[in-house]
Amino acid sequence: MYRYLLAAALVASPFPGASAMDTDDAAEKEILAVVDAFKHAIIEKDKPAFLDLFLHDRATWQPVMSDERHARAKLIEPAAARAAYSPEETPEKFIDGIVNSAAGIEETFEDVQIDTDGSAASVAFDFKFLRNGKALNVGREYWLMVKTDTGWKIASVVWSRNTPPTSD
Repeated sequence: MYRYLLAAALVASPFPGASAMDTDDAAEKEILAVVDAFKHAIIEKDKPAFLDLFLHDRATWQPVMSDERHARAKLIEPAAARAAYSPEETPEKFIDGIVNSAAGIEETFEDVQIDTDGSAASVAFDFKFLRNGKALNVGREYWLMVKTDTGWKIASVVWSRNTPPTSD
């Protein structure tokens, strides 16, 4: 009976002698490398490297305003939508704004959490988007990722638009 259970466990593994945990650990390291590449492409204003992180040029790129920011926006524009969709807002337009800015731009990442089965993944983290060291936006960002033949790619980015703390 023991031999049968051992054989069944080996057949169920991604490859003989490996566990699903090993596969998930390897995937998490690869995904963290994408997070790091995203950060460095912004700092270095490297458009080709940034765009190469995405599955395709139509990846979801969607902000959503916090209650406080939405209330402030409605004072200026009563019809302001909390999660307005704008087809013009894309990863390419985002990186173009960074590349064309004389300012130093950086996005920081904290409390990165990854959930993956080795083929698909969700990534969530707290972020600060900084211009010349000053926070323009803080919040939580969520990515959906897929593993392709050329590595992990971002299929979707959704983030909150919050009011930065006044001490920043």
